[in-house]
Amino acid sequence: PQMPYLSLKGVACHIGSQILEMDAFAQMLEGLKYVIRSLKTQNIELSHIDVGGGLGVDLADPASPHIEPYVKLIVQS
Repeated sequence: PQMPYLSLKGVACHIGSQILEMDAFAQMLEGLKYVIRSLKTQNIELSHIDVGGGLGVDLADPASPHIEPYVKLIVQS
């Protein structure tokens, strides 16, 4: 339905703040890209994309996970 007083400007996805595995983020990004492509086919151009809260922190090993693979995954998407 048409909503003349609503203007979609962005999408956001938050899968959890304690996730440490890159595979979970890769799956989330694939889903988010699907939504963005679907919106684009309806002539909806987004100005904001929020991919969530970022990596969790393993309190038993605070040096893990490393941020570089996470950033690379986001940039490549």
